[in-house]
Amino acid sequence: MFESLGYIYMPSRDVAADVKWFAETLGAKVVFAIDGMGAPWEPLEGYRLLEVVKYYTRVPLFAAYFSMSFNKQKWDSLPKDIQQAIMSVSGLEGSKFWGRNFFDTAEQAVLNAAKKGNFEIIQYELPPQELARWRKVAGDPLWNEWVKRMEAKGRPEARQVLNATLDLLKH
Repeated sequence: MFESLGYIYMPSRDVAADVKWFAETLGAKVVFAIDGMGAPWEPLEGYRLLEVVKYYTRVPLFAAYFSMSFNKQKWDSLPKDIQQAIMSVSGLEGSKFWGRNFFDTAEQAVLNAAKKGNFEIIQYELPPQELARWRKVAGDPLWNEWVKRMEAKGRPEARQVLNATLDLLKH
């Protein structure tokens, strides 16, 4: 986990949101300085949030980015057969591997860890009508603004990219 990643948190009894480093968010939760935060399943066990968080609202608002980087000069210095061996388990195949073995299994891993540690998890599913209201108020305007910015930068396919992304999220 990269400590440089920031996560949105909601200050206690305040409407404003802020961005904190994940470790800071855990500390703020422990001392009751915040009421909630946005996070995917993946860091909940590693950051021991199971020990301090009981209520989970499932909202499809968060996207996690995961990558493994390589120094370009070092990469270029490797023999071609070594580069090919690395690429045989990277790229699309690596993405499929991490998708199946990390992202797709994270929720169940957290639920198993909670059960093993005797930590209670109470989940709440956002009703579809409320999610639609959130999308209308926050999603659509944000997405439309993104399309305008991309088209202004000479990317006429921006709307198609957005629509394809939203379509993928349905599955």
